Amino acid sequence: MSTHEFQRSVVIDRSADTVWGVLVDFETYGPSWLRGLETVTRLGSKPVQLGTRFYETRTEYGRTGEGEFEVVAFEEGVHIAVSSRQGPIRATYAYSVTDDGAGSTQVDLRARTEFGGMARFVGPLAGRLVERHDSDMLERLRTTVEAV
Repeated sequence: MSTHEFQRSVVIDRSADTVWGVLVDFETYGPSWLRGLETVTRLGSKPVQLGTRFYETRTEYGRTGEGEFEVVAFEEGVHIAVSSRQGPIRATYAYSVTDDGAGSTQVDLRARTEFGGMARFVGPLAGRLVERHDSDMLERLRTTVEAV
């Protein structure tokens, strides 16, 4: 197996409650800040919690696809991690939200992509492509939150 990880952080000029509300509302706001995401539908439980699953449609590089992702870690208002699998590739994105006490909020992202099977041979290159694709994710989140 080959693994690629990267981290990003951003400070958003909004309260932690506002940031959290946008961050976990994938159905409403996800297409605004998650590149390529077209639609998201929650499958099952409300509100978002550990084990909540979502169905997604994406258009990337001229191709439309669909899949599911699941909440694999959750602490209300503080931390959420979602994971998806496409064949031998599993991606997990963990977001942490920290109120700075002065009206702004820091969001930290820790992303991990695991390449199994034959994908492990292209993992190092593919991992860098994933990182480049998602490098502005938190800036897009900031823009989305600050427009709410």
